[in-house]
Amino acid sequence: MTAYRIVRGTLCQGEAGTWGVQSGGIELDHPTGWRASLTGSKVENISACDENCTLSVDLEGGGQLRGVCSVVDLAPEQVKVESDGEPTEFVEPVGAEPD
Repeated sequence: MTAYRIVRGTLCQGEAGTWGVQSGGIELDHPTGWRASLTGSKVENISACDENCTLSVDLEGGGQLRGVCSVVDLAPEQVKVESDGEPTEFVEPVGAEPD
């Protein structure tokens, strides 16, 4: 498993809206999927669901991850998402050591 830090991004729940991600972390578990812990404000606008959400984040060191996921846990100012598939797009950060 490889982990990276998130520096910014968005989580989109379709018609429910888009939530701004301020920080967090991604864990990639090739080839079985990935999960992320996201921090931001206005978490009350996000709902836990099995429906497909779209996560789009920039990673520390210039990397990026885009993928379809499900919201699996909600806490004040924190959302956890996971996916059992590969990211739609993944650019590994340059010059950043994985956590």
